[in-house]
Amino acid sequence: MVELTSLWLPILLSAVAAFVISAVAWMGMSHHKGDFKPLPDQEGVRSALAKFNIPRGVYFFPHMKDCKGKSKEEIAAALNRGPVGMLNVYDASMFTSMGRNMALSFIFYIVTSVVVAYLASVTLPSGAGFAKVFQVAGTAGVLAYCFACIPGAIWFGTPLRNVLSSFVDGLVMGLATGAIFAWMWPAALVIEAVSGGNLSIKPH
Repeated sequence: MVELTSLWLPILLSAVAAFVISAVAWMGMSHHKGDFKPLPDQEGVRSALAKFNIPRGVYFFPHMKDCKGKSKEEIAAALNRGPVGMLNVYDASMFTSMGRNMALSFIFYIVTSVVVAYLASVTLPSGAGFAKVFQVAGTAGVLAYCFACIPGAIWFGTPLRNVLSSFVDGLVMGLATGAIFAWMWPAALVIEAVSGGNLSIKPH
């Protein structure tokens, strides 16, 4: 078992790596360009919504409470008539507080790296080989960054393209996390007897 505190540097570096990879993926690569489609007659839709002064939140329509007391046929008719969907309403600070969003993202990456470090620390001994550390930490990183979005996609209709583009980012971030932990994994300590009956502890 490895002390979690001894892994502070790979925790920090892997969080920085995930932050940078995510930033490059969204700002420097092209695979997210089609994730968000423009509305037809965007200004017309915005004007129609503006009169309702909808507070920030996530809205589902038709809302399930509106289906209470209705027959299956009436519910099916309402769903088939459409539109059916979710509406995520932000306020302007969502896009003007970029510093706050970046700080919260980095905290997320730090917490994720701490959890990866914890799993590796209770699974692997000091001196474990690069491949074994990479296997454990990389798998944990991929699980954290790739798979969390899938249940939401199943239930709330996230397009497959969006899921796959995020999956690519998560795969790179998870493997980078594994590589950093494997590279910086603590060496084993070897206790040797030296002259005078003293003990010498050396990294191996």
